[in-house]
Amino acid sequence: MLPVDPWAPNIDSQSLASQLFALSLFPYIGILYFITKSKSAPKLTLFGFYFLLAFVGATTFVS
Repeated sequence: MLPVDPWAPNIDSQSLASQLFALSLFPYIGILYFITKSKSAPKLTLFGFYFLLAFVGATTFVS
């Protein structure tokens, strides 16, 4: 059950934002998987995508 009641005037935006962020990682990881598997992207591009994922993960856990 989601912590958001669509009929309630008060919405916990922090909880909603963290859930949306967590859900947005799955498509990004899926894209990384298929790009890596197809071997069609240059190595520097893959490094950039993986570095971005690591950077977001590191900054999320720090704060």
